[in-house]
Amino acid sequence: MAENGCHLDPQTRAGAAPKALEGSGCGLSRSQSEVLERCLHALTHAKNDSHVLAALLLITRLCPAGQLDSGTLHRIFEAVGLNLPARLLVTAFRGEDGSGLPPQDLISLGSALLAALSTDPSMVAHPQLLSTIPLILSVVENGPTRTERINVSKSVSESQSATGSQNTLDEALACDCYQVLSAVCALPQGPDQLLTRGAIPALTRAVLKNQTLSHEKGLPLLGLMLSSSIRLRAWDKHSSDLLSLLGIVSENFSQASKQARLTMCTNIPLFLPPPGIESENQVLKEIVGRLWGSLRPLVQGKISKEDLGPVLVASACLLDLFGWESTGPPKFCCLLVNRACVEVRMGLEEGTEINPELQHTLTACYRIMEAAMEQACSQGAPSSPAPSNPAPPQGAPSSPAPSNPAPPQGAPLSPAPPQGAPSSPAPSNPAPPQGAPSSPASSSPAPPQGAPPSPAPPLTAIAGLSLQQSRQVLGVLKEAFSAEIYYLKQVEESAYDEPFLFATVRSLCAWLAEETACLKDDVIELLPFLIGYAKNHFKGGGGGKGLSDWMSKMSISNRSHDATWSRDAALRYLLPALCHLTAEDGPRRVLLSLDTPALLVDFLRKGWGSLKGQSGKTVTRDPSLETACSALLNFAITEPERVRNDPCFVALENLLNEALPVLLHKPRLLVFAANCCTLGLMIGRLKSASSEPEPEQRRFFSSVLCFLLSAVQSGPARVSVLWEECWDETGELWRLSLQALAACVRLQSWLTRLIREDRWLQNLFARLGPSGRLSDPASHEVLEELLCVVARQSPVCVEDIRELLKNTTPPGMPQLSKTIHASNKTI
Repeated sequence: MAENGCHLDPQTRAGAAPKALEGSGCGLSRSQSEVLERCLHALTHAKNDSHVLAALLLITRLCPAGQLDSGTLHRIFEAVGLNLPARLLVTAFRGEDGSGLPPQDLISLGSALLAALSTDPSMVAHPQLLSTIPLILSVVENGPTRTERINVSKSVSESQSATGSQNTLDEALACDCYQVLSAVCALPQGPDQLLTRGAIPALTRAVLKNQTLSHEKGLPLLGLMLSSSIRLRAWDKHSSDLLSLLGIVSENFSQASKQARLTMCTNIPLFLPPPGIESENQVLKEIVGRLWGSLRPLVQGKISKEDLGPVLVASACLLDLFGWESTGPPKFCCLLVNRACVEVRMGLEEGTEINPELQHTLTACYRIMEAAMEQACSQGAPSSPAPSNPAPPQGAPSSPAPSNPAPPQGAPLSPAPPQGAPSSPAPSNPAPPQGAPSSPASSSPAPPQGAPPSPAPPLTAIAGLSLQQSRQVLGVLKEAFSAEIYYLKQVEESAYDEPFLFATVRSLCAWLAEETACLKDDVIELLPFLIGYAKNHFKGGGGGKGLSDWMSKMSISNRSHDATWSRDAALRYLLPALCHLTAEDGPRRVLLSLDTPALLVDFLRKGWGSLKGQSGKTVTRDPSLETACSALLNFAITEPERVRNDPCFVALENLLNEALPVLLHKPRLLVFAANCCTLGLMIGRLKSASSEPEPEQRRFFSSVLCFLLSAVQSGPARVSVLWEECWDETGELWRLSLQALAACVRLQSWLTRLIREDRWLQNLFARLGPSGRLSDPASHEVLEELLCVVARQSPVCVEDIRELLKNTTPPGMPQLSKTIHASNKTI
């Protein structure tokens, strides 16, 4: 029986002597132990399968499995091995049996042996057992059907073309098959093993055919697989099967009684696709609509706190798919938001222990709150006046830094327990500080660092929501986020590694990305915690192990690949709020006291270290770096003395001097390059005058001239194709850069020489053409002002510009013409 042997660790052979079987762990008498030893000897020395089966029959009648200890079971398993049950199944499927047993009996016997062997962890991962999975799946789907000459290596779908004489699946056989599949699924790579062997379509079709135990055991097994890391791959590969399965689940849900639906709510999220997948599928939209129709009475009715949690989790997951589109009338939407906000207040303010079940519920409530916040803010229902903008220092551009935040990359989704947790999108792009260009964008899930953003459906508005209802929603949101602030104020540093704390911080950051004027005093008071929490994770403080491990399991909603937890995630979520807060005097003073600029510079340095090594199509935009530049730009505009004296800004200047020349050759990073250009010029205008530049400084300004010129395209003069795609984000940065460059030209005399050496004026006027104008009046005005400054600073440039103006038709640049005329009188 060597061919049946399965080589086990020597330790598993312990207890071979009869006396060892007499222990209390085995529960056998001495006579039973002696007979068992003879049976084991017969198993080990069996000459054919018939002898093996006879010995097994004796053992099962002599000693029920429950009376055998682990060591004895190992010896039995080792003697039988995996070859025998595998051969029984293959023989049944090929129809090449010489024993006279019907195929159904061979399948039943083989499945029973595999089920027994699968109870041993060391055997369930054996390649021979895994090789039988397609056959087991075929039995589960089609019953013990005899097939003709089918190769074991063929897929399950191929095997379905064979004809069968009997499709009824015995319950005992079904139990054995599901035991094997469940044991494999429990392995660390079990879901992957099942996915690659066709488990998703086979189990799904078993449910659709209503095969024996398919609903009792098949559905839970599918739910377990779909809640693991294979979720995205399963939907990518088997979306049609899974949509059909979801249709059955939704139909069962809608036909169930109220109490049954409350129980089923826990399982609904397991079978929903990840956000962004099948987002345009009309069938999915109809299914989601039916699910909302069944959920609405539960939300509107009086149910216990324990039942409300799963209802809110299911609601949050449905919101992830199509927003408010199919949710229901505005009144119901407001009720859903109100119930979520009440749960948050009760959970965070009452001082009770926040157990895992409550954490699951509150995380779902956070998602509902975010979706409502996006809607309420889009309706324009401010709860307090917008903060006034700080006046920029003399010589600075007239508007503060434009805010270009976007969902942070590399940061995982809002935490939720593995079983059907709703995946929360990253905070939506906040409005920029007053006076700066706005660049709103809808919120979307955060892709892992270095991966392209996940395509997600835009969250639709609540149709028909009145301004009064928006204000009511904003009011209950304010109370809920106030409860979050209250909870975070109680947190000790020892709890920084808890996943639920990260979920709460992430939710509050989403609110702050949209609204910082509301609860302003509380927010300012909380800033030391928020910066400390972000810095703790970014710098690698604390253990970090628990949150890191948890995130590595939970980051399963990114399309590109399985995400890894990044320690800068908390800071990335905080960045949009920092764009607002750095534009206000009070919060900015607190942020300066917390050394926030140094943290942002470190973040920028780390991000640039990842980006600069990328090239070609591998270059991936990281909007969080752009957001960090926006916050630093606000510091550069409003805190000139801090910029001059803080060593971190020297490090920042060195970083920008290095980055911009490289970014010229990375067109995919144009927005980041525009941020670096503007930020570098804003810092440069604060430096002391010098007659000659340092080599790095000269290289930076030469790159600036080249970069700003690349935005203009001739014939007629307009925004270049490269810049046009992102002009909404870069247009104001381009104008700010021209203003800051003008300030630098006033300060540094050598800049006009560099302008002439690079023939920047000639190249510019060549692109402007005969009209001598840009099509955008605001951009043209700023450009003309820069040229006026250049003319005032350099008599040689005056002559160059005079010659160039001869080729333009008036009134191309009237202010520049006046400046040239005034220079002639001075001369």
